[in-house]
Amino acid sequence: MNSETTNHKDPASATRLPSERRTFSDPRTGRKVVQWTQSQARDNHLYFTSPSITADDRWLVVLSERFGDVNLFAVDRQGGGTLHQVSRNRRGTMRSYCWPRGSAFGLCKASPVLDAARNRLYYIQDETLFSANLDQPGVDPEPLWTLPAGWWPAFTHISPDGATLCIPLSPPQVFLPDLENQWQQMRTVPHAFAATGRQTRLYMIDTRTGTEWIAAACPFWVTHVQFCPTDASQLLFNCEGCWEVKQPRIWRLLGEGRFEPYPEDGEFRTHENWSPDGAFIVYHGHGRDGGFFAARRWDGTLVFQHTVADLGPGHVTPTPNGRGFITDALDQCLTLFQLDDHGAFERITLCHHGWEYGNAAGIDQDDHVHPLTTLNGRSVIFSSNRDGVSNVYEVEIGELDDPSTATDQTVNT
Repeated sequence: MNSETTNHKDPASATRLPSERRTFSDPRTGRKVVQWTQSQARDNHLYFTSPSITADDRWLVVLSERFGDVNLFAVDRQGGGTLHQVSRNRRGTMRSYCWPRGSAFGLCKASPVLDAARNRLYYIQDETLFSANLDQPGVDPEPLWTLPAGWWPAFTHISPDGATLCIPLSPPQVFLPDLENQWQQMRTVPHAFAATGRQTRLYMIDTRTGTEWIAAACPFWVTHVQFCPTDASQLLFNCEGCWEVKQPRIWRLLGEGRFEPYPEDGEFRTHENWSPDGAFIVYHGHGRDGGFFAARRWDGTLVFQHTVADLGPGHVTPTPNGRGFITDALDQCLTLFQLDDHGAFERITLCHHGWEYGNAAGIDQDDHVHPLTTLNGRSVIFSSNRDGVSNVYEVEIGELDDPSTATDQTVNT
């Protein structure tokens, strides 16, 4: 069979699919929006701790259930939007953080991570870690490492030099049977760690040899790990369900199994992530004055904290220049907070993302907005169920250093 055959029923033979790209102007701001997927199944970009677009701006990686089972696709951005199938999964969803209803087999939705500089995609399927070269469409991904049997993965990450993957794995004993969604996980699993003395292992995998070692064993549930974009020795991670067990949320690995939390000052914090230049860590939460987003350096020093009580940010991610912060919010809009030369934030609405919580997909992560600026800083990738089912979109920003390029009214906050 020709490797380029398109078959909408058999994922084993569907190597290349026609473009689904369309463009439109956002009715609220007039900005250009590109819709990259239009399937009637759930499509979404990668979790916001990993880029979804390669550094050369060629490939956009998406997860899609268009054949019934979830699979990974690479959208050729320079080739008009043609979709190339990467994985060949026909065994459903593997159980993991956020997706407890899966089994020991299938594709792990929490696992995909993109090495954007080298156009290489890593993911877990059937308890095997695979490596795929996006520049070789149609070539089978290579097995790299086998997970310990029965352990549950969470969101993974890759070092800036592409040499090491970090995979947080938790023992099966802390997961109750018949959990329906991630919210039940977060209410029960942290207590199980505390009651049983179990640990999350932070596995490090050499991407060239598949050699493994355990960087740390943490006495709580770790679900997000993130290397500094410029320094592989700095690893950020979290305590999931921290409010359930009264633990700090944000932690840093100090080497040789040592780790410590960031100071919290009685605040609730979540969704921590690195600035692209590695200068600081941004997060959002709730404090004495309401909702806020903030940034700290690796040593814990506070860079800023900005109150946005009227907005209720869902996720906050920095732009490549370190002066802008993208958030999805309760008003169903993507908002850019841009820092001016006087230290004030200018608030700019980018587009109406239209995500609605409450449908069946919403109890997991499949259609969350999860906005992330592209590596070139000119646009934002996001997912939304604005048309009833999740698809992948991109909205242009313009030149961040020139606030006058905004097409809607801006206000100082």
